[in-house]
Amino acid sequence: MAKITVSADYNLPLIAERAGQPDADKRLYRNGELHVEGVTQAALDAALAGYDDAVDGLPDAEILEALRESEKPEILARKLEEVIDNIENGAPLSDFAKGWAAERKTERGRL
Repeated sequence: MAKITVSADYNLPLIAERAGQPDADKRLYRNGELHVEGVTQAALDAALAGYDDAVDGLPDAEILEALRESEKPEILARKLEEVIDNIENGAPLSDFAKGWAAERKTERGRL
């Protein structure tokens, strides 16, 4: 059994699945630790590192809040450009975020 210290706010099932354990009955979260049966410690550590990298590559809360509150199209477009530029400059992202960025990139000329 492998274990990592992690926040309950993280997507614990996703981390366990990326470590190689899709079975919910073989993972347990207790006292700030995720315990996963049937995976190596190295695999669980790598899954957590990959998850952290993906989360770090997402736009921060300030940018998202500005996007939500902005009613002016030019401000929204400028903030969106910043997010896309960060993505294009190599910010690590999840597969979902990469797909989202690719869709926005194709729409970029329409902003």
